[in-house]
Amino acid sequence: MSFTLEEKQGFVMGLIQGCPFPQALPACPAKELRRMSLGQQLAALKELSETVLDAIIEYHKQCQKTR
Repeated sequence: MSFTLEEKQGFVMGLIQGCPFPQALPACPAKELRRMSLGQQLAALKELSETVLDAIIEYHKQCQKTR
């Protein structure tokens, strides 16, 4: 299944609002984004390349499989 850039941005926005688990792992690529204000998160999200979005999504897929 293929997702649009906007769908990927929406998915990552959900991930940077909070970890789906009680605590994020130290290596989580969304960890630094979670420390930003909402405005900063939105600005940063728009600047992320599709490759970076894909990497964040893939990291979280693998994380969910192993936790």
